[in-house]
This record gives sequence, C-alpha cells and structure tokens, in this order.
Amino acid sequence: MPRSDRTLDRVRRGGLPAPLNRQLWVGPGSNKPCDGCGERISGDEREFEINFADTLTFSFHPECYKAWMSITYLGHSTGTSARVPTVE
Repeated sequence: MPRSDRTLDRVRRGGLPAPLNRQLWVGPGSNKPCDGCGERISGDEREFEINFADTLTFSFHPECYKAWMSITYLGHSTGTSARVPTVE
C-alpha cells in the first residue's frame, strides 16, 4: 500500500489528529519513523515535522504530509472543501 494511503488510513481510524493549530518545520530526514506510513525517513529525504503546542510532534515524508493535510483541506473530516497546500 502506498505511503499516502497508509497515512490517510491512520487519520480515518483516529491514529493521527487533524492538521489544525500546528507549527511546521521542513528539513533533512532524521531517520525517525514517519507517523503517517511507519517507514523511516532517511537522511536523503525531506522530513516534515509538525508540532502541536510544544507538546506533541509528528514527522512525515512529503507524500505522507500531503495526504495528512488533505484529510482536512479536502473536507474528509470537516465537511468543507479547500485548497491542498503544494508539497514538492
């Protein structure tokens, strides 16, 4: 199953919160597991680190971050539709 599909599945099952009220940092991978798909984020990949009120931090591959963001931005959990941020 693709990384992005595994990430969407975790959000739908309640394993990840909706992407609201957070801070975002992007940098080289830290070899931590991705909170979306579960695979390690190697040093040659970009890592998206999201922090919620300095108490909860998640790390994602670019495609997993995009999938996670799409849950709220496409209205899957809010019932509304909005533009998905671009991740390249």
